[in-house]
Amino acid sequence: MPIRVRIAHDFTCAWCWVGMFQARRMRERFGVDVEWVGYEMHPGGRDKPSQLAFAEEGLEYVRPAAGRVDGHGALEAVEYAKQFGQVDSFVERIYYAYWRAGKDISQTEVLMELARGVVEDLGGLESAINERRYSDQIIPFDQPAHQTGIWHLPTFWIGEQVFAEQPWLAIEKALREQQDPVDSVSVVYHALDFPIDRAPDERPYTFINMVTTIDGKIVTGERGEDVQDLGSKVDHATMRTIEHAADAVMIGAGSQRSSAKITYPPHLLRFVVTRSGKLLYESKFFNDDPSKAIVVCPVSAVVPEGVRTLRVGETDVDLKVAFEKIRAEFGVQRLLVEGGSDLNTQVLTLELIDELFLTIAPKIKLGKNTPTYADGEPLSRAEVQSYELLETHRIDHEVFLRYRRKQVDSP
Repeated sequence: MPIRVRIAHDFTCAWCWVGMFQARRMRERFGVDVEWVGYEMHPGGRDKPSQLAFAEEGLEYVRPAAGRVDGHGALEAVEYAKQFGQVDSFVERIYYAYWRAGKDISQTEVLMELARGVVEDLGGLESAINERRYSDQIIPFDQPAHQTGIWHLPTFWIGEQVFAEQPWLAIEKALREQQDPVDSVSVVYHALDFPIDRAPDERPYTFINMVTTIDGKIVTGERGEDVQDLGSKVDHATMRTIEHAADAVMIGAGSQRSSAKITYPPHLLRFVVTRSGKLLYESKFFNDDPSKAIVVCPVSAVVPEGVRTLRVGETDVDLKVAFEKIRAEFGVQRLLVEGGSDLNTQVLTLELIDELFLTIAPKIKLGKNTPTYADGEPLSRAEVQSYELLETHRIDHEVFLRYRRKQVDSP
C-alpha cells in the first residue's frame, strides 16, 4: 500500500509553492499518494512571499507574476477535478500558472484552460466554480482553520505526525519511518522546475531523456530490442523522476514495439508516433489506461478502432502540428520525449527541444549502424545547435547531465 499524505495548501501561499515541489518529491521517491486539502489562507490575495522558503529548497526566489489574486476558485476547481483522478497534474498546472506564468487564477476561463486534458467535463467545471459548489470543503483562516489544527500552510499529515512549513529533510525522515524496509535508491534532479514561458506559446516546453554508452549508443543488443540493462537502478529511478515532472511523454513506434512491459506514472498522457500504425497494441502502454494512450499518426495510418488518435499529415506525421495540438487540445505544458533515435532526430531537426537529459553509462557498444542519441542527416555548420550545461551529477560510475538550449539571442 502506498503511503498516503494529506496536504493543506493554498495556491497563493509562498511556502505552498515550495510544498508543491516537496509533494512531487514524495511521489517520486516514496510513491506517496497525495490528497490535496484546500485552505483559504489568503482570501482576497493577501500574500507575503518568504524568500527563506525558496532558499530552503534550492529554488529561485520569485514573486507571483500575476500579483495578488483570490485563489478560492482554484481550490474549487481542484475539488471538482478529484472525480477525474488526475489531481496532482492539475494542481501543479495551477501553481505554475500563478507563480511562473503570470496567470490570474481567480479567472474561471484561466482555470478551464489549465484543466484542458485533465478534466473531461469543462462545462461542469465552470458551473462548479461559479456556483462555489465546494465552498464547504474549503476551510478559511483564521478561526475555522485553527479549529482543525492548522496554523500554517502547507501542513503535511504523515502517519500520526503533522509538519507545517518544514524542510525536506524533516519530511523525508518521517516518510522513511512510514516506509516498508526496502533498498534505498539514489536519484537526481529532485526539484525539477521548467521555465515553460521560454517555449513558444504554440507548443509545450519539451525535453529529451536518454541513457547512452560512453560511445553514444542507446542499445546493448540489436535495434528494436529491450534496453533495460543499459542504465542502472539509479538511472531507472531518475527516469521516473523526470517523468513525474512532465505532463505527457512521447516515444517512437520502434521504442513502443520493443517495450511490451513499459509503464508510466498514472498522471502522464502517453503519445506514440507512427507513420503506419504498426504498434504493439496488446502492451501495457495501451492497456494500463487506454484513455491516456494516443497514437500520433497521419491520415493514411491504420489504427484499431477504439484507440485514441491524433492525426496530423496525410502520409507522414507532421510533428510541428502535432506539438501545437498537444498544447492546445490536450493542455500539455511539459512534454518528455524518450526516443528512440529516429524520433529524437526529428524533434531536434525541427528545433522543438528546450532541454536534454543524458545519462552516460560506463559501457562501450561500438558499431557503425548502431543507433545513437540522434542519427539522421547532419546539420550544416550554420545550423549546429548550442546548449548550456545546467547540472552534472556523478553517482557510482554513471554521470547524469542536464542541458538547456541557448536562446537565439544569447551571445
